[in-house]
Amino acid sequence: MKTVVIVSVHNGNNNCYSSKDFNGYKDFNSMKDALKFMKENSFVKNRIYTDDELKLNLIYLETYTFNRNRDKIEKLFTDGLSPDALVYCDKQENIRNAQKKIDGFVFCKKYNEMTSEDYKGNLEKALTKTTIDYISSGVVAGYFGHSARKHEHDKYIEEIIDKIIITVDGVEVDKLEIFSIWLTSSDARHWMDSIEDLELEEFKLKLNNCIPELMTTGYIYSLKEHKGTYTSTMELNNIYAGRININTYFKR
Repeated sequence: MKTVVIVSVHNGNNNCYSSKDFNGYKDFNSMKDALKFMKENSFVKNRIYTDDELKLNLIYLETYTFNRNRDKIEKLFTDGLSPDALVYCDKQENIRNAQKKIDGFVFCKKYNEMTSEDYKGNLEKALTKTTIDYISSGVVAGYFGHSARKHEHDKYIEEIIDKIIITVDGVEVDKLEIFSIWLTSSDARHWMDSIEDLELEEFKLKLNNCIPELMTTGYIYSLKEHKGTYTSTMELNNIYAGRININTYFKR
């Protein structure tokens, strides 16, 4: 069975990845040849993946850090990623995406295959011009592009939007536009990072509790005078402190 030995040499420590790292591979016609090569060069196996359908073994070596053995490894390995490994990784991604679709995730395709229609998920009210333009832009992050987003999250967001009224200086403002601005922000992406391991009921509880903060942030971001910086956000938060009132008609 064809075997590929794969190695990574990090310029920094284990948790530090950079463009200066070296990633290489070496192809063998059999596992026996690969293991012989590893023994002769004192390479240590980290993990092995076998795919009988592809008739392929992938042997990942332990990661070398701080450029240890880099000169030797660059002479022995081809720079880049093995074409066979890419086929394996592509197959595994398709398997994961098929399961993610079954599990109700919105993001269940390869990134370059996602369309604006896919990013709509189960949202309707939150699909303002702002969000439609955003998911049609080609680079989708925020809440919309988060890998943990599920259709059930969208459904609950749609439910909760109806139960919010926002006023500023006593005048009601467009809650849909404000919420849609937050959904496209990096804040929304970071917030989703914090819920990705939660069950639906936990997600609902956390969203309920965070709505005032999220909506306030969305309003601040919607202001023409917002300069897109953290300093500007803090300044406007101070200016509007006590002027933004968010009524939530649901249990918190």
